[in-house]
Amino acid sequence: MRAIRGSPVPVIIVPPVPSSYPAPPPTKPRVFVVAMDNSPIASKCFDTALKLLHPLDRLHVLHIQIPPHPLAVESSDQFAATRAPIYTAKLANAEVLGSVDVVPHSPGTTVAEQIQCYLADSRAQFIVFGLTGETHLARKTSSASPPQPLSMLSKQSTTASSTANVVPVGRVASSLLLSPRCVLVVCKESNS
Repeated sequence: MRAIRGSPVPVIIVPPVPSSYPAPPPTKPRVFVVAMDNSPIASKCFDTALKLLHPLDRLHVLHIQIPPHPLAVESSDQFAATRAPIYTAKLANAEVLGSVDVVPHSPGTTVAEQIQCYLADSRAQFIVFGLTGETHLARKTSSASPPQPLSMLSKQSTTASSTANVVPVGRVASSLLLSPRCVLVVCKESNS
């Protein structure tokens, strides 16, 4: 996990495959899935997937729509209205076979479980996703922490200096890392 967090470039994780596993024919198209949310890392994931594609490969952009707030009538997630048409146009401009799928969140399942189901249904060989996402953004923009005693601040500063290059892993990313069903391509934000 430390190698993934500390890497300045996207990391590709290949799950172990039995030696008797048949190699796919070179002319068979591969299926890539990009798990997207509304975070800035999502566009980097899309660009990374485009760089990995061969001419016959398919690319699916997947977005799990966040559920509405309990008191709201509909979801506040605007991906389908704002970003989905942009990525549909990008697929067309790149002349890549694929689709942009916005899937409503199913009650009783996690986003990672829904992504795993989509991977199985689409028979994907690769999934491209960001190490952080909307969960990380929500934590960043949450209310400021209350004032703390000086003893706590000194402990935090020593901890912060030792973990300055450590990138927090989002809930969805950690679930996907723990149960790989295909080759994982992990993107993270650059520190520049």
